[in-house]
Amino acid sequence: MSDKKKIKYGVFGLAKSGIATLKFLDDLGCSIIAWDDSHSNLSSARETQYKDVTFCDIHDKKWQVIDSLILSPGIPVNFPKPHPIVSIAQNAHIEIICDIELFYRHFPHNKYIGITGTNGKSTTTKLIGHLLTENDVPNKVVGNIGTPILSIKPSEEDVIVIEISSYQLDLVKILHLNAAILLNITEDHLDRHGTFENYTKIKYKIFQKQDKQDTAIINSSLSSKNLSSKVIKFSSDTPLEDGLFLNNNTIFKNGAPVA
Repeated sequence: MSDKKKIKYGVFGLAKSGIATLKFLDDLGCSIIAWDDSHSNLSSARETQYKDVTFCDIHDKKWQVIDSLILSPGIPVNFPKPHPIVSIAQNAHIEIICDIELFYRHFPHNKYIGITGTNGKSTTTKLIGHLLTENDVPNKVVGNIGTPILSIKPSEEDVIVIEISSYQLDLVKILHLNAAILLNITEDHLDRHGTFENYTKIKYKIFQKQDKQDTAIINSSLSSKNLSSKVIKFSSDTPLEDGLFLNNNTIFKNGAPVA
């Protein structure tokens, strides 16, 4: 990749995460174009002073010559049909990523914990942040939980704890999580992912860049046979001889209660 400060970015979708993306890239001195289909989001974005942000709609040819498109998670990539900006980027062979991927490319040396699942993501993410704080581990809790990842300025010691939605996972390329947690998968968001099989495949992307030094924490009802990392299975309703099980507020590890 060329000098990050010289890359021409397109930011499409200017709600909370999109505005954070604009500010992050603008502070880096990047050249940026931006747009939103929502008039109110666009008006709010234009109220902020930027060094090098140009607002232009998708009919402008500038969208065909950017290097990277940072897409809001709310913008359809495949289903029910690709948003026109997605088709423009694909036809021009422009990479499409999300804010989480962009953050990781700029801060690859931090430790990362990612949490996804159909249910329970926010609760689990908050709990992990709380446990880290209680044990004096510097951390930042971000992502789909409500704090845009590009709105934070991490120190090198910070563990980045991310709640990651399927929409965001669909747009990650090289994100490497030291610990990745998949809580559960039930039918959801099929209007955006087409089929349950595709939705499941996207959820498993949380493990895609892990290796044997990393940890995958996964619901025991889900398959872990193709994972490359150290696997820890968990269950709240089935005793496990190899994994973690919760029963009457007692945690069992490999069949024995944890003191």
